[in-house]
Amino acid sequence: MAEEQENSEAQVEEKQEKKGKFKLLLISLIVIMLAAGGYGIYVWKFASHQGAKEAKKVEKEGVGAMFSLEPFIFNLSGDHSRFVKLSLTIEMKDQKVLDEAKQMLPALRDRALSFLSSQPLETFMDVQKREGMKKEIKEKLKLLFKEGNNIKQIYITDIIVQ
Repeated sequence: MAEEQENSEAQVEEKQEKKGKFKLLLISLIVIMLAAGGYGIYVWKFASHQGAKEAKKVEKEGVGAMFSLEPFIFNLSGDHSRFVKLSLTIEMKDQKVLDEAKQMLPALRDRALSFLSSQPLETFMDVQKREGMKKEIKEKLKLLFKEGNNIKQIYITDIIVQ
């Protein structure tokens, strides 16, 4: 009988130990979920705050004067049987810079065309490579201006590869 009582006490202790482990596991999960939720809220608020800052910056600066170049039609580098038709729009810092750009239209087109016609087919087909190409065009064109930061952005408004 004493042995049965010891076995039942051992079983009771084992059940209590299992309940204790379960409670500890449950509490740990709740703490982890609360921490993850708090972190998620923090990141969400921080990201929305950053987005609001960017929107205010764009709103404050506004969109600059736009200057569309006539479409370029050229053969691809190394492949004379394929050609590209591409239209560019340049966002200028202000109207004064736009007026300056109109005066040097042939130089702008020449720089852009020289660069574009030296690019391989893959550059025009891959969106990520096009982004890099726009940055390079911006760098090449801004050298023509008296001040180097007159071009805000380059936009590809039309592209056909045949």
